[in-house]
Amino acid sequence: PSTDSLRVHRPAYGWLARYELAAALYALQDYAACIAVSREMLADPLLPPGEAPRVRQNIAAATAMAARPG
Repeated sequence: PSTDSLRVHRPAYGWLARYELAAALYALQDYAACIAVSREMLADPLLPPGEAPRVRQNIAAATAMAARPG
């Protein structure tokens, strides 16, 4: 057996991947999907508590953009 080990940065495959997805959806102006993914992040127990306010701000921004006429 090898003594090598693979280190996996778990957030990169969990909440952080969803954060990047939400940012891309916002840029694509798919605000409803951005909000949905962001809410998934808030429900994730592995989301660091310090990240929750930023996710809530992103939801607020996407909600405001979704409410704009046009």
